[in-house]
Amino acid sequence: MTYEIQPAGALLKHGPSPFPFVRVAGKTAQALLAQLRHAHPDTTPVIWGEEDQASRLFEFFDEPDLPSVESILESAASADGNSAIAEHRRREEERTRALFAEKGWDYPDAEGDDPADAGVVPPGTGAHDRLLGFDDYRTGQPLAEVLIGLIPTPRSYEVPAYLRFGGWNECPPPEIHVALARQWNERFGARLVVNTSDVMEFELERPVATIEEARELVPVLYSYCNDIIDQGVGSREALARTLHRGRFWYFWWD
Repeated sequence: MTYEIQPAGALLKHGPSPFPFVRVAGKTAQALLAQLRHAHPDTTPVIWGEEDQASRLFEFFDEPDLPSVESILESAASADGNSAIAEHRRREEERTRALFAEKGWDYPDAEGDDPADAGVVPPGTGAHDRLLGFDDYRTGQPLAEVLIGLIPTPRSYEVPAYLRFGGWNECPPPEIHVALARQWNERFGARLVVNTSDVMEFELERPVATIEEARELVPVLYSYCNDIIDQGVGSREALARTLHRGRFWYFWWD
């Protein structure tokens, strides 16, 4: 498959791209990922989504307090991802409780209010075996065009540091993404293949082997991205079913 690499600094919809990238039809994006990995082994090719999504990834890159890649990687190197995401979620809950108290609202923590505990498993729920990063979520059909960025590291778990991804709304900061992605890479051979402005997808060389192991992972993944249950599969058990032997993990932050 032929392709043309646009250099770093090439203009996107809302400004220049800080990294080289390739434009490709959505239907051929997954095949081109493999080709780019072979041709450019010192980089990690990752799908950025449509041009508008890619542009939003870099809207804040000109801010003076933008953290350096080195500082993010240094923080991630000393972090246990599971502990870090648990602490992050605890702090977020405290902040939300304080906001509710300030407004005089009742915090919805009564037993049974958590949709993750509903236990519902929709019919047909099973292993997640399809990459979604090149699809139009409204139609399920491949996008006309997506961008694939070439990030200057062969270690895919470092990509969130280069993109400075996260730290807004419910999305964890970049160092937590890196720490968890490193652990998943070591344990499952997980490789980050999609990083849009609000979605990450991982491809696993060694999928979760047993349903018991999948269930053990669910609390960490739910702390990492609660929308995969709350606005996704509907329950912890349903998520476990998608993880068991699934080749792809999908995360989305509102």
